[in-house]
Amino acid sequence: MAAPTATRKPSISSIIKGISAFVMYRFPFLSALTLTMLCSEREQEHRSEGFPLIYVYIHIVVMFTCGTMMSFGSQRSLWAIVTAVSMAIFTTITQSQQPKSKMWLVARIASHDIGVIGVFLILASRVGEDLGKKYRLHFLYPYGKNLISIFCIISAVQLYRTPEERRAFLSTLPHSEVAMVILGASMLMGGFMFSSDFQFKRIVGFLSVALVFYILTIDGNLHYWHKKARLEYWMQMNMILNSATILCSMIFMAT
Repeated sequence: MAAPTATRKPSISSIIKGISAFVMYRFPFLSALTLTMLCSEREQEHRSEGFPLIYVYIHIVVMFTCGTMMSFGSQRSLWAIVTAVSMAIFTTITQSQQPKSKMWLVARIASHDIGVIGVFLILASRVGEDLGKKYRLHFLYPYGKNLISIFCIISAVQLYRTPEERRAFLSTLPHSEVAMVILGASMLMGGFMFSSDFQFKRIVGFLSVALVFYILTIDGNLHYWHKKARLEYWMQMNMILNSATILCSMIFMAT
């Protein structure tokens, strides 16, 4: 009689990594949902998109398809690349139509989208998975890291230079100018060091903590962005989703 095989209990790190991967692979679904709700919000308020709606509909269909295929584990590298390309095209089309008076908003939206594009280039490389070398696209990995670094650096610069970003932080934590400077410095320094391989796990852990505070104090301040800055509710929800996806990618790489 064969002896029963012992089953290994999954470690906490593997569980956290699995949850992070689950969120990243479902990002296209959630992104398509927030874009659909944003179009509905603009239609109710009779706001013009500034560009043909067909671009939005095509992007939503592409994102939904990519989310479906990646959820089933089918050709994840291919669909991650399609997601990244679709986001790059959509961001270029939509943000090029923004008025010059709102360049801070263009930088804010574009930086979040750039970070997510980096996430999906890293997913497409499949570096963190237990696969043979021939199934990996190593050349995409550094590009993904660099794009996430750009997101962190632009977010830090925006925090110092843009009144709206500072007001969002200070309305969450009043009289916390020192904490704001520390957060900006952490994002800036972490962004520059993230693109290198020096003490990579520690840098990712450090940047993950900074990004959590960034999401809680700035992106997560829905009251300020919607009520005071007059930013559309679902637009801000989309940026929260982007930041959370970038955070999940950092947790995925750190575990």
